[in-house]
Amino acid sequence: MKVNHFTGSEPAISFREILAHYRYDVLFLSLITIYICSFRYLPLQDYPNWLYHGFLLREYFIHGSIFGGFFRFYPYVPPNAISTLLIGSLSLILPVAMAGKLVLFAVAILMYCGIRSYLFFFTLRNTGCIPILAFYLTFNLQFLMGFLNFSFGLGLALIVMTHLAKKDLSVNRILLAILLAVVYLSHFFAFAMIILFLLIYALINKKKRKVMALVPAFFPSVVLFAEYYIAKSISDLPVLSPNESLAGKIHIVAFNIFSSILPFHHYKWLPEIYILSRWVNCLFVVLMILWMIYIAITGTYKKRFSFSFCLALVSFILICILPDYFGGVMLPGSRLVVFFIVNCLVVFLPSLKTRKSIRMNSLILGILAVTSFSYNLYYACVFNKQVSSQVIPMDAILEPIFSLEGTNGFEHLIFYHGIEHREVLRPFRSGIFTYPDEEKGGPVGYK
Repeated sequence: MKVNHFTGSEPAISFREILAHYRYDVLFLSLITIYICSFRYLPLQDYPNWLYHGFLLREYFIHGSIFGGFFRFYPYVPPNAISTLLIGSLSLILPVAMAGKLVLFAVAILMYCGIRSYLFFFTLRNTGCIPILAFYLTFNLQFLMGFLNFSFGLGLALIVMTHLAKKDLSVNRILLAILLAVVYLSHFFAFAMIILFLLIYALINKKKRKVMALVPAFFPSVVLFAEYYIAKSISDLPVLSPNESLAGKIHIVAFNIFSSILPFHHYKWLPEIYILSRWVNCLFVVLMILWMIYIAITGTYKKRFSFSFCLALVSFILICILPDYFGGVMLPGSRLVVFFIVNCLVVFLPSLKTRKSIRMNSLILGILAVTSFSYNLYYACVFNKQVSSQVIPMDAILEPIFSLEGTNGFEHLIFYHGIEHREVLRPFRSGIFTYPDEEKGGPVGYK
């Protein structure tokens, strides 16, 4: 940019220059908006459940009780509550469905901006690869399953980590305490990632005193966690399978890593397309394995491990050693996959030194990201059409709302019907509400 030699100042940046600089961001954020706003019924498994939780919280705000006291609050604040709080608060001034879409949009934007800012800062590169990678990783399995709390926490945690690194840990501790509390309320694993980040940062960069100065900022979150741990009953946690075989453990680790970032996920109403895309998934897995081997060789070849390589290594170890069930959370290693991949990318991207290599990788990644998005968009269209054509009376609801087999239109219609007609339904038990006969399984439908 040219400098005015008379005033010594830079000329104002035109709107065209801003648009050209952020053209990829505008494109990808527009695609995210199209995906979220184009359909009433989105194929996100847990999304309608969180809508219903927000609806229940709105009932409490308006009436002072939830269906005459049928539901009550748990005696603790779980680290999985942010979507309920946001949807419930927004639904005071907006319809519940619109409030849910706004929260879902905020989750996607946080994921995109968090990954983009983290890659941009730690690689010190502003290439077309970074927005493409951020867009592709935004539509990971955790987001597509409707895990709003974790996705919100992960995006915010990446932004917090980037800010801490930019300021070299010299940040406002009150603001940090507020952000950490929000991350904790989103999901415990997102909160744990920040702790892991600070520990590795202190060891690699020898900033132990600065990290210790930030310890008071963790106090509110630690108090919330202590209250949650003391008040929560842990007698119903699943039993770990003893003596897991090596082959079984390898299968679990591979499933955790690759299922979260596959370009084409298995959708029950697209069997023909999925069969065609299965070969692409297989090729993707092979290339990912070779890429991880390259990252491992590149990282260990240097005499001093880089900060991001150490984060990736520790994340991979945790993915491998965490049990199938941990605190009632299924497959917790999958929660660390995006963080692991992002740090691997920080190690890898500086190796793209020529414009030709950058453009070639950007082209390949762009084709993969847009094709994967088109696949997800097409399924959302099919899903919305199938669900909209179904009519299920509430009297016919005689089975549990959720199954572990994945998303189906039956579950979505139940929750949307409950929201629109103020019906009492059994919400997913990971929320903030309980009901009198929870130990007996609770109601499925009630009029």
